[in-house]
Amino acid sequence: MKYDKKYFEGGKGTVFKDYTFNNYFKDTQFNWDIIQHYFPRQPFLDFGCGKGFLVEYADSLKLTCHGIDLSKYAHTKSNPIVKERLSVGDVGSLTDPVYSGLKLLVSFFTLEHLSKSDIVKFLTTAKKQFPNLLFRIPIRPSYVSQEEWYKEWEDDATHQSMMTFDWWQKTLADNGWIAYKADLDDTCGGYFRGTFVCCRDDDWFGLGYKERFNGKFN
Repeated sequence: MKYDKKYFEGGKGTVFKDYTFNNYFKDTQFNWDIIQHYFPRQPFLDFGCGKGFLVEYADSLKLTCHGIDLSKYAHTKSNPIVKERLSVGDVGSLTDPVYSGLKLLVSFFTLEHLSKSDIVKFLTTAKKQFPNLLFRIPIRPSYVSQEEWYKEWEDDATHQSMMTFDWWQKTLADNGWIAYKADLDDTCGGYFRGTFVCCRDDDWFGLGYKERFNGKFN
């Protein structure tokens, strides 16, 4: 399935319906609050930004951020106010010089759309450009095989990599990321989601996050 009008506005094989800023405001605000808890007022690049709702929300609060998405359709439907800071691209776009001044990369429910090899490429490419990474993804329970998941549970035909929590932790470590927070929640009615807050070193770009949280996150 392509990430076209049918995907974003509702149809078989997609979780979206009438994908507008107003309809997804609560989700956008929830994601914003997570970012602010760990990286207050820190400009970011949103990988998998869709129509740019998170960038638009940040703009309303006077924070200049950027977004990348695979979908040309989503880009054409984005708010003109932020469209110039949104682009159509893939993993390779992360090293674009326009993002060289940003220290934070975020991604919300996008990485599961990549193949496992592209997830690794995402992590290794991001590490060249961004000191810090925050992302959320759906998590497949370890007692359910990937084959069983796709047969019995999957509701989005574009999900390529529904991986376990342990797989994500190992893959992050194997590719040079330190996960300062790795947590599970069931905020989607039993559909588990994982939140990972990572950095590529122990510095947290000099803002004292280790000291602030005493080495832990709440």
